[in-house]
Parts: sequence; C-alpha cells; structure tokens
Amino acid sequence: MNKTELTPEKLEHLNQLVSKGREFGLIYKFDAIGILMSRIKGLKLEGSNGKAKGVKLAAELLSGLKPVQDVAPVTRCKDCLLYNKQTAFCGRYHTAFPEDGFCSQPEPIPKQK
Repeated sequence: MNKTELTPEKLEHLNQLVSKGREFGLIYKFDAIGILMSRIKGLKLEGSNGKAKGVKLAAELLSGLKPVQDVAPVTRCKDCLLYNKQTAFCGRYHTAFPEDGFCSQPEPIPKQK
C-alpha cells in the first residue's frame, strides 16, 4: 500500500478532525488538502478529468498558503519529534511540510529545563 493512500481508517480520522474543527469554527489546511486529494481518483474514474485537474490545482493552492501565526497555541513542524528538518518530511502524515507548518496531532519536542 502506498503511504499516501487514503485508507478508510485515515478517511474516518480525517472526518473526525474536520468535525472537531467545525465545533470551533476551524478546518486545518492539511485536512482540506487531504479531502481534495482523495476526490481526485474518484473524479477520474467518473471521467471528469477536467474536474480532477481543478481539484488538484485547488489542493496545490491551499498547500501554498502561509499559515496564520500565533492565533491559537500549536506545535510547529520544526518543533515536532516526527518532523525531519533535513528532508522537510512529516513522519506522521508521510508528506512534506514547511518548518512553520503544524498539525493537530503533534509530538512536541520536550522543552529543555
């Protein structure tokens, strides 16, 4: 199985995150990108290649948005144990993220005393 493949378990987890975000009026960028990317295969199977390209473009545009800084307490990717700074790769979501990116499931590096 491809690590980036959206399994039923990942989709359920994504839906839970989106639902939780809606309780607070939030939706995380990576949630929206994941939902869009999961639709591309279905659109191609339906014969809607034009729509699939549009959805992919929307996901790419979302991925390029700069995060709003310090609105809510978060752990940045650069401060997460699962983030590889040399490759800019997230070990949890198996995809690249910028150092100033963040997610709702971080493994923060313990603060030095």
